[in-house]
Amino acid sequence: MVVILLLFNFKYYAVAVPAGLLFAAAVLVRYRQALKRLARPGVWIQFVLITLVASLLLEGVNNSNGFSGKGLLIGLEMVFRAMMLIFTFSALAAELRNPVLKALLHRHGFSQLYQATSLAFSALPALIAALPAWKTVAGSPRQVIWQVLGRSEQLLKQFDGNHRNSFVLIITGEVHQGKTTFLAQLLQAMQTKGMLAAGFLSRAVTVENERRAYELEFFPSGERLSMAIDEAREGWQSFRRYSFNPVAWEAGSKRLMEASTGKNTWLVIDELGPMELEGLGWHQLTTRLLELQHPKMIWVVRKNQLDAITAEFKPENIRIVDIQLTTPSEVAASLPV
Repeated sequence: MVVILLLFNFKYYAVAVPAGLLFAAAVLVRYRQALKRLARPGVWIQFVLITLVASLLLEGVNNSNGFSGKGLLIGLEMVFRAMMLIFTFSALAAELRNPVLKALLHRHGFSQLYQATSLAFSALPALIAALPAWKTVAGSPRQVIWQVLGRSEQLLKQFDGNHRNSFVLIITGEVHQGKTTFLAQLLQAMQTKGMLAAGFLSRAVTVENERRAYELEFFPSGERLSMAIDEAREGWQSFRRYSFNPVAWEAGSKRLMEASTGKNTWLVIDELGPMELEGLGWHQLTTRLLELQHPKMIWVVRKNQLDAITAEFKPENIRIVDIQLTTPSEVAASLPV
């Protein structure tokens, strides 16, 4: 977009116009869904009117035929620049919804920048699409201005609401690095602050310094239930080297669904990984909780599966905590009550 507009500024129309049209066509093909709201004829009729008005008003009043070729050119330039901006902002708004990009920016401490740019690039296409019919614009321009301003505030509230509906804190680290221990300490710190949490931790059962099984430890009761073991068990679900207890899946899902009725309760899932990426394990539970738009969740995810998990579940608003870079007490102090 920048290069095309620069070419336009320096009057290289023979290059700028074909490049701009090719760019617009590529955006239409790649981001068809994002541009659907701009398909209303009224939006483009208004651009045509701008061109005609410019051709009539600029030097046209001094011409006997009331038409200005220079005015027409300036009107077309205005429409071309507007088209470049709208198409570019629509494409960027679509790309900023990419969960992998979102996770990358949040992981490196750019969550505020992400939210600001998302709103900035989403605003222009949304406001253009919300413009009233051209007859209304011509008949009552003052009313249209107030309507656009009102739509701006509505858009801000809608954007803010989308980012507050579901907040997911992701605890991440390498394999066997202490993610569950970090989570347990975090939950204790949260409990000290009076914050409510419900869910389960995945506790390893070690035999002769080797992990042989896993148990679900329900929080805050401390009750435990056998979840997985590294041997075949009749009626259990086999996945890689472990067999998984279907009773554990059912109990964990039931506890979290019951806890989801409390909007101030943090829902804890330890952990999401290869099984969930294949539609097994806690996949169905996690999907249902996100559909409920429960405002507060904590997930444990291995670092090498972080991008895949965020791409799979597409949480709206996430914060990623690397257990090597902070402490449980620091995280608890930063969480909303």
